[in-house]
Amino acid sequence: MKIKLWMILGIFCCVLAACGGGGGNDVAEEPPECSASQVLQNNACVTAPAGTAFLDCVDVCPTMVVIPAGSFTMGSPDSEPGRSNDEGPQHQVTIAQPFAVGQSPVTVAQWSAFIQATGYAGDPAAINFDCLSAGAFFPQTSNDPVVCVNWNEAQAYVQWLSQKTGKSYRLLSEAEWEYVARAGTQTAYPFPNITTDQNGNQTTNELAKYANYYDFVDYTTNSQAAAGSFDGFANTSPVGSYPKNAFGLNDVIGNVWEWTQDCFHIDYQNAPTTGVAWQAENGGNCSFRVLRGGSWDFGPQVLRAAFRGWDEPAGRSGLIGLRVARTVP
Repeated sequence: MKIKLWMILGIFCCVLAACGGGGGNDVAEEPPECSASQVLQNNACVTAPAGTAFLDCVDVCPTMVVIPAGSFTMGSPDSEPGRSNDEGPQHQVTIAQPFAVGQSPVTVAQWSAFIQATGYAGDPAAINFDCLSAGAFFPQTSNDPVVCVNWNEAQAYVQWLSQKTGKSYRLLSEAEWEYVARAGTQTAYPFPNITTDQNGNQTTNELAKYANYYDFVDYTTNSQAAAGSFDGFANTSPVGSYPKNAFGLNDVIGNVWEWTQDCFHIDYQNAPTTGVAWQAENGGNCSFRVLRGGSWDFGPQVLRAAFRGWDEPAGRSGLIGLRVARTVP
């Protein structure tokens, strides 16, 4: 019986495949190289789990934390003591994708690294409300949150971070800020055991366990204590001096006001529901940018999660700093 040549070749190829021959088909595929905000899963890069802290560069980059997607109710109810009309109407916001947020406000050391690397001279149109030419009018450590940075200068900083790391750094939107400040809570203060009177002032000093703010001795009469009488700091405090919130972030409430990307709107009528920054549309006034979080020189009422502030983009103050966000992966 004649055996056709193509049958012999077929048998030979089958033997080679079974024995692991055939020119290196048994070599394992190289795993992909994941970014700092990713982990390797089933030989593919996926966004790291919520709560994961990471660095995009050593020494000068802020530590970032992965924030989960989710929904929350933004603003305050009419019944909340101390509320203002600009905190409503309450509305549901859905953050559809995880994103990353600075674990702490940008520090003096991190800002100094930016200045040293770029020679950035600052915003020539800056308005100094209470800042010295060298910065804060009070002593700070390298681990304190940087202050006397205006919105325009904050934009220069996130642009530099983006160029340095190849990642998309930016300021948080106002909705993102409130989402990470609340971290799953819907109470006036995103901390446990904070009780207030009808004016929104706390009736105990529990808040001093969680945030750096302007302290009062007697909350019923608002008589003022010596600065730092409860929280231990007269001005800014080193980042991380207080417990992290449920998302793993420090100092979202208190210490320094934080710039957001948003233009100021007088209330939340027609506000976006997706967490994006709200710019000039629907009556936005971009001559003012939204500030959030309160600071070391403001009382308890201002440290409510829904409280809103604003300032000119050129305005510098010893009460104002910044926190960064970035897209993941």
